Amino acid sequence: MSRIGFIGAGRMGMPMVERLLGAGHDVRVLGRSDESRAAIEAAGAKAVADLSEIGVDADLVTVCVFTDAQVREVCLERGSCSRCREGRAS
Repeated sequence: MSRIGFIGAGRMGMPMVERLLGAGHDVRVLGRSDESRAAIEAAGAKAVADLSEIGVDADLVTVCVFTDAQVREVCLERGSCSRCREGRAS
C-alpha cells in the first residue's frame, strides 16, 4: 500500500481517487470546499484543506488539474511539490 497525495479530485480526478482507494492505497486529497472535502471523506480518502499537507509523507503526489495556470499554481506558486520528498511528484 502506498501513501498518495492527490490534487484535482474533480470530474476526472475523483474516479481516479476511488480506483486508488479500491486498490488499497492510503490517499490524501486536497479539497477546496467543505462540500468537496465531505465527498472525499465519504469515498474513504483523507481530505485536507491546504496544499502544504499533501506531500509531507506521501510516496507519490499526483496532480490532475485542467489548465497550465492551475499546474503552475499548485506546483510552483503555492509550492506543494517543493514539500514532497525528492522524486515523489508526478
